[in-house]
Amino acid sequence: MVESTISMCLEDLSSAVQRSASSIKDLNDKVFERYLISKYNSRLMASSNEKAVLLARDLMNEVDASSISEFVLLAPSGNCNDKNIEKILKSVGIDFRMDQCLKTRVKREVSNERSVLDSLVRVRNDLAHGNRAFSEVGKDSTAIDLRSTFSLAVDYLEVVISHFEDYIQDKGYLC
Repeated sequence: MVESTISMCLEDLSSAVQRSASSIKDLNDKVFERYLISKYNSRLMASSNEKAVLLARDLMNEVDASSISEFVLLAPSGNCNDKNIEKILKSVGIDFRMDQCLKTRVKREVSNERSVLDSLVRVRNDLAHGNRAFSEVGKDSTAIDLRSTFSLAVDYLEVVISHFEDYIQDKGYLC
């Protein structure tokens, strides 16, 4: 739920950039950096001087283009805890704020020095990689515990989604 929500927010932002930015010159520094990474990162990894020249020519052609042909913000890995989510928001230029009460609930350590979202990520990864059985996860939790964890994740994601929606609506990704 958490990972797919963040992926959808990034997908919506990518679509908004493509729809409303007339060229890469219109992008703010943070989104421009993410654009370069999404478009050229795999080609830069094994770059030689010749490849660097070709990439520079491609980029110069794009600067003169009248639209952004493709732009995909990379989806996060399966480690969408609150710290990583907030890092993602910052990386696209979103100033993330939440009220102190929610922040306290989200950052509260629940087990083994892990926050609620850290614990959810750990369980998700254990299930995804076969380290724990579904019957084992949550067996020591009550329905109230599970509902509380779910409600907290939903409350937090609603704030994250709201920040993405405002950023897109205000075209915060543009200079």
